[in-house]
Amino acid sequence: MKVDPRLIEQLAARLRQAVQQTRHIETAQIQIIGLDAVKRRAGSRWPELAARVRDTSLEFIRRRAGAHDLVIPAGDGFLVVYAEPEGATDKCRSLQGDLNAFYLGEASLRELSANVKHESIAAAQLIERLEAVAPARAEGSGPGPEVGLHHHLPPVALDVEPPVPLSDVPLKLLPVWSAAQQAITGYWIAPDWPGRGFARHAYEPNWSEADWGREDKDFLELDLRILTRAVTEIATCLKQERRCLVGYSVHASTMMNRNLRRSFLQALMAAPPATRPYLLGRVAEAPPGTPMATFAEWVHQLRAVSPRVAIEIHSRQRNVTGMEELGIFSVACVLPTAHPGATETAALTRIIAVWSRDLKRQNLKLRLDNVDDPRLLSLALDGQIDFCTGPRLWPAVGAAQGIKPYSREPFLRALPQAAAERRSA
Repeated sequence: MKVDPRLIEQLAARLRQAVQQTRHIETAQIQIIGLDAVKRRAGSRWPELAARVRDTSLEFIRRRAGAHDLVIPAGDGFLVVYAEPEGATDKCRSLQGDLNAFYLGEASLRELSANVKHESIAAAQLIERLEAVAPARAEGSGPGPEVGLHHHLPPVALDVEPPVPLSDVPLKLLPVWSAAQQAITGYWIAPDWPGRGFARHAYEPNWSEADWGREDKDFLELDLRILTRAVTEIATCLKQERRCLVGYSVHASTMMNRNLRRSFLQALMAAPPATRPYLLGRVAEAPPGTPMATFAEWVHQLRAVSPRVAIEIHSRQRNVTGMEELGIFSVACVLPTAHPGATETAALTRIIAVWSRDLKRQNLKLRLDNVDDPRLLSLALDGQIDFCTGPRLWPAVGAAQGIKPYSREPFLRALPQAAAERRSA
């Protein structure tokens, strides 16, 4: 498993602070047990299965860590560095129980178990461990974790992954499902960050989980690539006498910078007039607390070319009132991905119900991305969500295919039949 360099930067900052304050760091050292048995059973499928164990375990742990906790692949497991020292022992105990329950629930992983050890460690000691394994990894003394899950590696074996240039981040064309029309009515052009084991359709791969971003990042290049792809898809559909919306996005940081905004708007105005009615704009990843007046200015400028515009909110945002004055078509949210626990699903269900109620009063649509959990999907079937995307339910396509019927019946067969039961499931 390669490690995002931002994790290393955050860990280094945490260590420096701990050294200055001469205090210990609370960690959870997670060892995955039973890999040998799974490897023997998997045979030639082991590399594929190892990647699945690694990636799903990492995502599962991240979803149960705090917003400022660090989760780092380490040897045949993971290291969690807690931001807050309080309750670390209980957190480790709870994490072990959750991980073991998760493995039991996966047919291919039932032979696995997790041993989670709480350790209060001095910053200097953790630095020594990192330095101890760095030379061995640099000299190539053993296979790197990216080959698969290996056993008995040093306790903190980190292989730093160089950042992926924005120009190399692939774009995916994701179908958008309309609950009311029971059809794929549009497509969304989204970044698809590689090497993470699950779709990260966002500018900032961690934004949907932690709402943090890099202020120094210039996303204009990616914005322009997305816009160009959207215009191309629409033009192709029109030549084939197909009609559907195709969504483009512009990052909030682009709109905040006057020069970057001007460059993007110039590119938008260059779109052929015939394609403009089918463009659906989206202001992505706006920081919490962005003034409504700022949103209104951005939306006005985008709507001068493309009539429909959406505002993307974070999954932790509670208040969506007052948005009818912006002139937007919908409010969108990229949900945290993969294996939400019962507590997280229940919390999302409650907030989605609030969003739906408040947006209906404003005659606005609610669009959710990464809808993968049956309980959340049931909200769409019951009319609380207007539009959905989900890579597992509606996989990415190579080209926009126009409006395509897509019945809700396959979903209903997998859910309790009565609406009341679905809402309480």
